[in-house]
Amino acid sequence: MKIIGHRGAINIAPENTFASCYAIKSINKNWIEIDVILSKDNIPMVFHDKELNRLSNFNGNFKNFTLNELKHIDIGSFFSRKFKNEKIPTLSEFIILCCQLEINILLELKSYHDDDLKLVNEVIKRILNYHSNKNEIIICSYSRDIIKYLKEYLPNYKRSFIVDELPDDWEEFVKNNDCYSINLAYNKNNINNIKECVTKIPVYCHVINNPMDIGNLKDINISGIITDNPELF
Repeated sequence: MKIIGHRGAINIAPENTFASCYAIKSINKNWIEIDVILSKDNIPMVFHDKELNRLSNFNGNFKNFTLNELKHIDIGSFFSRKFKNEKIPTLSEFIILCCQLEINILLELKSYHDDDLKLVNEVIKRILNYHSNKNEIIICSYSRDIIKYLKEYLPNYKRSFIVDELPDDWEEFVKNNDCYSINLAYNKNNINNIKECVTKIPVYCHVINNPMDIGNLKDINISGIITDNPELF
């Protein structure tokens, strides 16, 4: 079972940063889940939120800032003075670092704006230019359009469809789009749904932070978990 750090190891280092990548390495894990959105000038950046205020002393919509402006923002001080001046990585920079450290990436493309095709195209350029055979990248999204675009434009990379609740047509959708896996939210009430999926496709569960929950999931043979606490597993 893969243990995948959700945005890194967020008890050890600020999320979606170079420091988070080194933190994953420091606890002897080799999978990290990260989020990608576009800057104002259409550069794929590793960041989760629509807004900047939760992780920095800046306010405003991420999409309204250029790469140059975003690179001047400190996203480490909110976590600890130790990480002062930690910057928002570009996807290119993050892929290069993960290849160097041999850390695999679960790469979530966020569908915040009406730019799904632009996001997919820009992400593909970076993957083709910077990804090597030293690690694996699985691309995932809640957006059905993004999954469809990935099938068309980057067919050789694994795709994972993310859902919080299992839709009635999930099996048809993943089959039609050649999805490698489904990424399903876990709670104790949806074990039967997870069991159903496991018989048909690899399943990753998010976000699991209690090691006690692992027993239920090991028994049904899921492929991996996404957790805020990879150091506990």
